[in-house]
Amino acid sequence: MVTLTNAGRLGFGPEIGAVARADGSAVFEMGNTKVIAAVYGPREVQNKSQLSNDQALVRCEYTMANFSTGDRKRKPKGDRRSTEISLVIRQTMEACILTHLMPALR
Repeated sequence: MVTLTNAGRLGFGPEIGAVARADGSAVFEMGNTKVIAAVYGPREVQNKSQLSNDQALVRCEYTMANFSTGDRKRKPKGDRRSTEISLVIRQTMEACILTHLMPALR
């Protein structure tokens, strides 16, 4: 059985609170893959055009380290693959977060 105490010895496992400036963060490693996730907020919406009266706004940014792929070229921040992955993550998080309880927040 795998538990949090022996997961590190098996080559995978979580670490909570890895990003100091974030309100919440975690790192998960499995083999040669490391995922870092950070949450900032909730915050009040700065741009009034993004204001929604009935639910909070969820923003998501996905980036991949340049050295982690076979293609070592520096990709622009808004490349198609990253944008699509960000959209899927955002939609998943919107389904999990009770956005209707926090109007006018991001």
